[in-house]
This record gives sequence, C-alpha cells and structure tokens, in this order.
Amino acid sequence: MRNVTALTAMLLFAAALVPQASMAQDAIEVRAAKVCAGIGSLVSKSQGEVTVDNLELSTTGNGTVSISRDGVDLGKVNQAEYKDYVSCLTTVIGLLSPQPKPPPPTVTYRVCSGEYERACKPHDVYLYCYADVKSWAAARCESSIVQRMNTYAGNKCGYSIDTVVCTSPK
Repeated sequence: MRNVTALTAMLLFAAALVPQASMAQDAIEVRAAKVCAGIGSLVSKSQGEVTVDNLELSTTGNGTVSISRDGVDLGKVNQAEYKDYVSCLTTVIGLLSPQPKPPPPTVTYRVCSGEYERACKPHDVYLYCYADVKSWAAARCESSIVQRMNTYAGNKCGYSIDTVVCTSPK
C-alpha cells in the first residue's frame, strides 16, 4: 500500500510540473472570468441569453443562470454564487474544468508458491515451486506491484505468500 501511495504522489508531483496543464488552467480561469462578467450583464436584463466564446448563458428570471456548450448543459449557477465574484469564479471553473478520469480498476491477488497447494496458507492463486510471481503478474496485468508477505519452510522448496496488486487486469 505504501508503494501505491508513493507512486501516486510522484505522478501527481510530475503532473504539476507540466506547463501545458497550467496554461490550460489559465485559459479556463480567463473563460470563467468572462462568464462571470457575462452573468452580470445577463442578470441586469433579468432574462434572456448571452454568448461568451462558445458558451451560452441563459436565465428565465428565476435567479439561476444555465451554462451550456453546443446545446449540452454544463450546469447552473445560483444567484447566491454569482453575487460574489470569487464564488462565481469557483463555481464556473468547476463547471468548465475537464472531469478527471476514473482510476483504472485494480484487483489484489494473494499468491502462494510451493510444492503442494494443500500446504499453502489461504490464497487466491497457486504457483508451483520457484515460479516467478512477477512474470505471472505481468501476463495478467497492465501494471502490478508484487510484495512478499511471508515465507515458511516445508517440503522441497518451502512456501511463500505474495500480494499482487494488479492494475487494469487483462
């Protein structure tokens, strides 16, 4: 688990160093500022539509402004949120920012290696003596983390219990 946490932290740190991400975020913030200004002019009319870049802002006079792009509703901004400029920016940036991709599915296997399966402690997968757990994981996972949990003596080759965290099972 510690390895997964460390890897995630390194990936997030590396992503923060990519200049394109900050330029894209800057562009979203500029568009959000334009949208909040557009909301101000739209609300002063009490109802109607305003276009900001490729975004359509509309209200029917009930105090809520709808934001859409190419006919797809991105969300609504309530009156309490657009009265305060910072709240407006925060809400609109959330609506305009791309949603993060869900993490890939993971499966955890408990692998026992040894001469006789019946002598293995509780496990999900059995491999015979000296089988390479990393090769087994590579054949079944896009990426994996293998961690030795325990070893114990017995029969001709002894036994080992490994935990394999498999990302994107094949």
